[in-house]
Amino acid sequence: MVMKLEIQNLTFSYDGEKNVFEDVSLSYQSPEIFCLLGANGTGKSTLLKNIIGEYKPKEGRILIDGKLLKNYSARKLAQKIAYIPQTHVPAFPFSVMDVVLMGRTSRIGYFSTPGKAEEGSAMKRLEFLNIGHLRDKPYTDISGGERQLVLIAAALNQEPEVLILDEPTSHLDFGNQYRFIHLIGKLQKEGMGVIMTTHFPDHALELKGKTSIMKDRGIVKTGPAADVVTSRNMKELYQIEVNVKTFGKRSICIPGRIDED
Repeated sequence: MVMKLEIQNLTFSYDGEKNVFEDVSLSYQSPEIFCLLGANGTGKSTLLKNIIGEYKPKEGRILIDGKLLKNYSARKLAQKIAYIPQTHVPAFPFSVMDVVLMGRTSRIGYFSTPGKAEEGSAMKRLEFLNIGHLRDKPYTDISGGERQLVLIAAALNQEPEVLILDEPTSHLDFGNQYRFIHLIGKLQKEGMGVIMTTHFPDHALELKGKTSIMKDRGIVKTGPAADVVTSRNMKELYQIEVNVKTFGKRSICIPGRIDED
């Protein structure tokens, strides 16, 4: 199915006075991949939390499939989108299987007990991500990269139309970053929409999706990754020289020299 997200003239403030961002407008349609770039503190994570309904905007509105976000129940919204935060520290040492089963809550009800069908669905997600061997391990005992994959499994078990990920590779080493980016591409090919923030413009280039730059309390550039992730735009965003080079079918960002006073 195709899910349409419309962000119209959105302004957000924590204190009602100083705006984190203002007059932001974006459109998104699954199953495309959308990457949001921006320096620290520009409001990327805050925008995602507005999209999932955790924060309420000061002005503007968000629509999902033509319906105002505020008119969705928590259960119905969870059937549309699944959110994966930057970090997740559980209060109790649930097993990996228990964490993934929690993703079925919006489908079976908050007070229902998962049965064999739900366990089979959870195991299917774990095996899809090649982490079936972790099923009985305490979630608190596995690595940061493994936790990220478990959260993805739980989100997939939710059966949403779109995954929303906040800097999903921030705790991954170089190799696992690119394995994860490959996974995002694989999910998209299977019909899953993806909205993600990242500090790595290379990832946007690798995924070849729609890309926006958040800067100066707003969205300053939006378009295909190759058009947005340019040497000029990256220099303006990160305040260093950046050379975008293409090798074969792949493009990467190479930082230039930093001049010292």
